[in-house]
Amino acid sequence: MVRIRRFGVIRTSNVAAVIYFILTAIFVIPFTLFAAATPMTVTDSLGRTVSFQLPWVFLLFVPFLYAGFGWLFTALGCLIYNLAASWTGGVEFEAIAVAPPPPPPAPSAAPQPADPQPPPAAPRQQ
Repeated sequence: MVRIRRFGVIRTSNVAAVIYFILTAIFVIPFTLFAAATPMTVTDSLGRTVSFQLPWVFLLFVPFLYAGFGWLFTALGCLIYNLAASWTGGVEFEAIAVAPPPPPPAPSAAPQPADPQPPPAAPRQQ
């Protein structure tokens, strides 16, 4: 059994912030390009149509906002876990060690022909 007694708050939060940033950027960048090129219209229940342009420049800051809030709430979660783990001993889980795969065989010194040709046949005498 392995026991997680505590998380490093800053390092864990940094990793979470990078993950939040990358995942958010994957979705926000294409959406921003679409929103910048397409005006949006909304029709209410009375039939009035309003057209507006989404502030696409603001959307470029969304990954940074997610990263910031992700860092903050991950740090808070780590602090709460560390406090709870000090009372209870932490979370236990079972882990097994896995050996890495063996390296590929070394290439031979003399290259072998891929398709060996048979020796030419001797000429027939009559």
